[in-house]
Amino acid sequence: MAANAAVWALGVAAGGTALSYIENKKAAKAQRRAAQQAQRAQELRSARERRQQYRKLRQARAQAVAQQAVSAGGFGSSSFATGLGGMQTQTASNISFLNQYTNIIGQQGMFQSQAATAMGKAQIFGSIAGLGMQTATLFKTS
Repeated sequence: MAANAAVWALGVAAGGTALSYIENKKAAKAQRRAAQQAQRAQELRSARERRQQYRKLRQARAQAVAQQAVSAGGFGSSSFATGLGGMQTQTASNISFLNQYTNIIGQQGMFQSQAATAMGKAQIFGSIAGLGMQTATLFKTS
């Protein structure tokens, strides 16, 4: 009977070790994915900063065009309409950026949560493996 219990305990140890290994791999994968999402978020931030610089340039040009239109009385000119179209395009771009950024941050949080869950499971299975080894050792010395 002691031999059966020792074999059972070794089986628990082996199973716990295997499950711990699997969960550690899942945790590592989720952490890599979270890091990738963080990198994508940084790239989006950088792109947004570049767009802001271009927007400032366009705004300065639009002010110059508007001043020229006022002084020449040309509110109905095509340059005035172009300036308005540019503002609409910039607004759409900003909204698109915010949507992308929010999505990426949400994914990053999800991957971090998956990593934490997998790491917790790996620790539990590692403890089970340790318990199985301790139990097997007890039966071996009896």
